[in-house]
Amino acid sequence: MEPFHPDCGSMGIFGRVLMTANDLIAFRVDAGVAMGLGHLSRCLTLATALQTRGARILFLVSPETVLWADTITRQGFQYRMLDVGEEKVPTDRLSHAGWLKWGQAADADVCRRQLSETPAWLVVDHYALDKTWEAAIKPSVGRVMAIDDLADREHCCDVLLDQNLKSQTSYAHLVSDGCEILIGPRYALLRAEFAEARPAQRSGGAACVNVFMGGTDSTGATARVLDELAESARWEKLDVVLGAKCPHLDAVRRRIARLPRAELHVDSDHVARLFARADVGIGAGGVASLERCCVGLPSLGICVADNQAAGLDALTERGVLESLGTLSELGTGRLATALGGLMAEPARLRQMSEKAMALVDGQGAQRVAGIMLTN
Repeated sequence: MEPFHPDCGSMGIFGRVLMTANDLIAFRVDAGVAMGLGHLSRCLTLATALQTRGARILFLVSPETVLWADTITRQGFQYRMLDVGEEKVPTDRLSHAGWLKWGQAADADVCRRQLSETPAWLVVDHYALDKTWEAAIKPSVGRVMAIDDLADREHCCDVLLDQNLKSQTSYAHLVSDGCEILIGPRYALLRAEFAEARPAQRSGGAACVNVFMGGTDSTGATARVLDELAESARWEKLDVVLGAKCPHLDAVRRRIARLPRAELHVDSDHVARLFARADVGIGAGGVASLERCCVGLPSLGICVADNQAAGLDALTERGVLESLGTLSELGTGRLATALGGLMAEPARLRQMSEKAMALVDGQGAQRVAGIMLTN
C-alpha cells in the first residue's frame, strides 16, 4: 500500500476559514458503466448549490468519465481530464480498488498538477480513494470533504458526508478528531427539481408504475424487471427510465415494444416529474431511492450492487419502501406478486408516501453548501 501522510488534522466546524465570493471548489469524482452515474450526479447537485452562492467549480475526472463531459459542461462547470498514463495492478486493499487502475499516488499527483490555484475546498466522492489520497492532496487545498456511503475505509478530511440512514457513530473510528460528520437523508444531495415536484399528498392510487434501475444499468436489471412484469400488466401506464449509454438499451427497447401502455424515457431531463406522477416505483438502491422518497413515491427496491443493500434495508425498516433483496436472488414471479400486493393496498401506499416525504425533504444540497460556505 502507498504510504500514508501523517498530517491528517481537521479544523472542525469552529475553525473554518471564511470563504469569499468567487472562490474555487474542486471535485474529484468519476462515472462509468460499471460504477454508474450516482457519484457524478450528486456532486453536480452540490456544485450547483455552491455555484448559486458564488463559488467557481472545477471537476477532476478520469478518461472514462469524459464520456459524460456534456453532463458537466451544460451546467456551466469546467472539467479537466486526468492524464494518468499507464494503468497498473491495484495494490490497495480497498474493496473498490479496481475502480482506480493507476493507484492513489498517481491520481493525487496528477490532481495537484491540474490545480493552477488553491481551491477553498476539494470534494472527493470515490470508493477507490481513502486517507492515503486525501492526505496527499490536503497540503494543496484549503479543506477536504469526503462523500461516502460504505464506512469501510479511513478518511483524512475536514468534513465527512454520508446521506444514507446510518448510526451517527458509523465513521467515528474512521476519521480524525475534529472532522465534522454529516450523516442522514437530511443531507441528501438531490437536484432541486425533486423538491419542486413534491406533491401536497398522494391519493393511494396505483395506476402508473415507474421503473428506474440506474442510468447505466450495467447488470441488465431493467430487462430482467420487464421480463418479470410481462405476465401481469396491472398498470394503466408504465414509465421506464434509462440512460443512452446503458449496454442493454436495445434489449430494453425490444421488451418495451411488447408491453402494453409502456413508454421508454432515455436520458430524460424530467426524472423528478416522472417519479412524481407515478403511483408505485420499482428501482435500485442508491441516490434514486432517496429521490423517490422526496416525491413520496412508494417503491419496491432491488439491490443491484453490494453497497446498496444496507441502505435499502434501512429504508424498509422505516416503512418507505419494500426491499426485494438482490437481483440474483429475485425468484420468478416474486416481483409481480409484490407489485400486485402493493397496488391492492391504497392505505399502505399513502402511509409509505407520507413516511418517505417526511424522511427526505430535498433541501440537503442547500444545507451542505451552507455549511461549506458559512460566513
